[in-house]
Amino acid sequence: MYELLVSMFGFIIIFRILSLLEKFEVINRRKMIFYFILFQIPPYFFIFFKELFIFTWFYIGIFLLSLIFFNKILSFYAKRTFNLRYIQVIDELILMMKTGKSAQSSLKVSYLQLSNWEKTVFKPFLFCFDQENQSNDSILKAHQFYFEEMKHILRSSTKVIDQLNSFRDGLKVQRNLRHRSGQVTKQIRAQAIVAVFIYVGMFALSWMNFDLSKQVGLIILSVSLFLAGEFLVFFIGGQIKWKT
Repeated sequence: MYELLVSMFGFIIIFRILSLLEKFEVINRRKMIFYFILFQIPPYFFIFFKELFIFTWFYIGIFLLSLIFFNKILSFYAKRTFNLRYIQVIDELILMMKTGKSAQSSLKVSYLQLSNWEKTVFKPFLFCFDQENQSNDSILKAHQFYFEEMKHILRSSTKVIDQLNSFRDGLKVQRNLRHRSGQVTKQIRAQAIVAVFIYVGMFALSWMNFDLSKQVGLIILSVSLFLAGEFLVFFIGGQIKWKT
């Protein structure tokens, strides 16, 4: 009975995760049913082999953590998809408009060519030509400037292509600056990791060759200063961004 209740708890968590994925159009209904059946197999296996039932907790725990951090995980993949496609979308719009299509028709065709998940990420495009205010249920609220600017440009009556070209070029400059900033941050953190190994090695050598057991205060001071320096590098240093 205990095993059955735990397994049913796991089924509820799995169903909740899959239903959220379907809600955000990451998977369709058919895939949702398929994955739900597939993910039920391990708990049933552990029920019949009770000596392995402890693994059910680990199995359910993975899905429980996924459910707890679902919004952050979804936001991470949404940002990743956005960063891969946001400039390409502008390029596609420019090409279609150069063939004589209107801004609204070009946007419609470009949007229909996106995958279901990409449509979810770029959902604000659906409201570009609506008189009503844009829906606030976007999963990429941090990138509202992009969608607002695109809405303003596409609804403009003059030089839409030129405005799109200028906006795209500006986005490329920002992307290049962020990339360079990221590279610098990675190099700094890599050097900080190397410093950890160097510090541990020197501490071990000093411990073996000198009587440091009597210098507890000096050890605490040394470790505290080193950890403070690592904190500055990893956290405060990681917040330093190039202005774009």
